Amino acid sequence: MRSPAADARDDVLNTAQSRLQQKLDDLAQRQKAVDSAESRRADVDAETWTNLAKMYEAMAPKSAAGIFDVTEPRLLVNIVDHMNVRKAAAILAVMQPERARIATQMLALSQSNARPAPVASGESAAQTAAAKPATDVQSPTGQ
Repeated sequence: MRSPAADARDDVLNTAQSRLQQKLDDLAQRQKAVDSAESRRADVDAETWTNLAKMYEAMAPKSAAGIFDVTEPRLLVNIVDHMNVRKAAAILAVMQPERARIATQMLALSQSNARPAPVASGESAAQTAAAKPATDVQSPTGQ
């Protein structure tokens, strides 16, 4: 026979366990809602960049280059990254050379951050890293 104190402790433990499980279930539902919202936001962001890229692809390269020459570099890279390669190349070809160089460097860095660069045969990863240019690219305005 169990003592009344042991039964009372079991009741308290069962109640606490039930409340904890409810809180865990609530947190799991909230996490699903956050994940869903983040997924929707990522979809909207991707669609926004794609639409901007299509808009610039539809422009004459010289007109788009004139805008890209004064566009903030990170914004430029995001747009160009979503463009057709041939259309982006045509625009970069008529941009101011310094701005095109900066955009190209930033595009290369964003691509290399997305996937590791291959290591040449006979070259160590440390040698490759030591030969890599600095990753801080500034715009002509110093931003």
